[in-house]
Amino acid sequence: KEMMYFLVNRGPWVGLLSLQVNSPGLARHFGLRTNDGVVVFRLAQGGPADRGGVELADIILKIDGQVVSTPEQVNEKVRSHRIGETISLTIQRGDRQQEIEVKAGTIPDGYY
Repeated sequence: KEMMYFLVNRGPWVGLLSLQVNSPGLARHFGLRTNDGVVVFRLAQGGPADRGGVELADIILKIDGQVVSTPEQVNEKVRSHRIGETISLTIQRGDRQQEIEVKAGTIPDGYY
């Protein structure tokens, strides 16, 4: 049902283009403060996540208060919303955790 909504409406989409499962090796390599969550590697310029304040190398720990540990979980949580709804991301950036609110949008024409 959610996938059909996504395909018909080209969303909900937030512009998280490349996500990687965090790990001790990844955290060490990039100097990240935690081994948990999912690391943002690519972001759509001007997309909902970018406009909401998400940055490269942010670590998504939770979506709407629920722990996420794989890109698939992140995508599932995003797809569980409707276009226009607000999605709450708990992220780790450096030493700080913060909440970022992102409004679910649609995939721009010609994007993929």
